[in-house]
Formats: sequence, C-alpha cells, structure tokens
Amino acid sequence: MLAGLDAAENGRDLDGWLRSPEPADRHLTATAAPASDTLPGAAVAGTVPRRERGDGGSAKATAREGAPVTHRAGVRAVVGLYLLLLMVWVIWGQLVAPGLIVRAYRGEGPAFLQRVLQAQGPRPLADYLEFWRRSVWALAALGIGAAGVFWVMTRPRFQRAWDSARGLAPDVRPASDLGRGRLVRVRCFILLLLTAEGVSIVSWLELWPFSPYKMFSETRRASDVLIRFRVFGIPAGDPTAELWITPAMLAPLTNSSIQRFAAQARGGPDPERSLQAFAAALLEVYEVGHRRATHHGPRLAGLRLYEDVWSQLDASARDAERPHRRTVLVTVRRD
Repeated sequence: MLAGLDAAENGRDLDGWLRSPEPADRHLTATAAPASDTLPGAAVAGTVPRRERGDGGSAKATAREGAPVTHRAGVRAVVGLYLLLLMVWVIWGQLVAPGLIVRAYRGEGPAFLQRVLQAQGPRPLADYLEFWRRSVWALAALGIGAAGVFWVMTRPRFQRAWDSARGLAPDVRPASDLGRGRLVRVRCFILLLLTAEGVSIVSWLELWPFSPYKMFSETRRASDVLIRFRVFGIPAGDPTAELWITPAMLAPLTNSSIQRFAAQARGGPDPERSLQAFAAALLEVYEVGHRRATHHGPRLAGLRLYEDVWSQLDASARDAERPHRRTVLVTVRRD
C-alpha cells in the first residue's frame, strides 16, 4: 500500500491501483518495473529515465526524425532539376535548333548535321522543321511520362498493391554484391550499345548489327509529298523513244539502293556532277547485264534519270503511274 501511496503522490492513479485484481502482487513487483514504464518521479534505483540517458539515444531519435525531411528535400531538388532540364530542352529545340537546321540545309553549319540531312533525301525545308518541332514536344512528353511512371512505381502504395496482386518477389542478390569494377564494366557496355545505335540512327549509317532502318515506324498523310526516281533508257535503234529500266535490269542494284543513291546525289554539294556520274554508272551496269544476258533489254544509246513527284497521295495508288510532276535530272549517252 505504501508503494501505492508513493505512486499516487508521483502522479499515478491511486483508485486504479486499488481496483486492480492483485494489488499485493503489484506492490511486490513495483521495484522490478522496466524503466520505460517508470516516470521520472518514480524511477527505480539503478535505472535512468530515457530522457536523461547519455548514450546518444536522443541524437539517434533526432537523426531519425530529420531523415524524412532531408529525403523529401533531395527528391524535390531532383524533380526541380529534371523539370529545369526539360524546359531548357524545349526552349533550345524551339528557338536555337531550327536555325541550325536551316543553315545545314543551305550547306552551312556543322558538317555532321549536313550529312544527316543529305542522307534523308531531297525534302523541302519545311518538312525538316515540322518534323523537328514535333520531335521536340514528343521527347518532352516522353520525358514527363517516364518520370510520372517512375514516380508511381516507387510509391509504397503501388508496391504494396503489386505485391498483393503478384506476390512477393524472390530474394535476389543486390547489384552491389557484383563488385564495383564489374558494375562499371556492365554500365559501360550498356552505354556503348545505346551510343552505337544512336550514332547509326542519327548518321543514317549501317553499323552492323546496328541499323537506322525504321521499318514502318512512321505514317504518311495525304498531304505528304512523295518523291521517287526512275530510270529510262534511250534505245539505240530509236533515239526518240524511251524504255523504262526496271530494277531487275540493273542487278545487283535494288530499287531501294537506286532511290537512296539518287537522293544522295540530288542533295549533294554538287548535284549536277554527282547525278551525271550516277547515271553513267547505271548505264554501265545495264550494259554489263546486257553482255552477260542477265536481262533481255535492248541495247541502249543513252539513259535518263527522272524525278517524279506526287504532291498528294491517293489511298488506292490509282495515280502511281501518273506523277503530278516529272523532271529530267540528267541525260547521259554512250560513247
């Protein structure tokens, strides 16, 4: 009972203690109560209240309380930097890059950018600028979307929902167990793969196994301009007539290679000279095939290279043989 009175004086509930089922047992075990249940005024001998400890407990608690604040500040800094980079990208892409494209289209500015434009074939400058503007906003939207997906996937609520739906993932070795040197090599290898593919796409070079071939990654609209190059021969027996030279008559060249080489010659620094050399080479290929009997075309006195332009595409390709504009680019004759 005296222990109960002492507890009452130190702020304990005397009525609650008296109404307890076994007050005698509580009296006997009061001196063995843990320090966490003992108030400063009723501290047991040999124990020190948590607030008065000198073992650094308060410092650890303070560190734990400040950690979330520091983490949130770091997250805000990263998000702010990411948004700033996106803004810089959009501003640069809309105000600075178009000027570089115009200069490269005119044969000025960075040489690598000129080669990139030449590899695309003859296209109006407006098409390049429009494609670039769409690309700038598309990449910005992709960056925002990727950041949003990353943010959602790192939320504890999403992770709990994923674990409940898919089950807990098996324990795996953390990447840090691989060692610092091995991690550096793996990351450098991944960066090398991405860089090689990026160079192949930008420069339009075939760096096997990396290829710039886009397959069917873009669609054509009815308002797009279609440009194709066609080869016609001048028969030796009738110089006034023309014969369409099919790609099979120019083997081993294919239609794709003919279109690409003609576009490069058309957009080169000296188009007239390049087209003259290209047409002469095509005539030589045709003559070699004629001598080897790989095709049954007549003997030619010369060859013409045309540029066919369709200003509006027909969905059923009914005007495939009737271009809206046909221009003679070059005419070569056999010596």
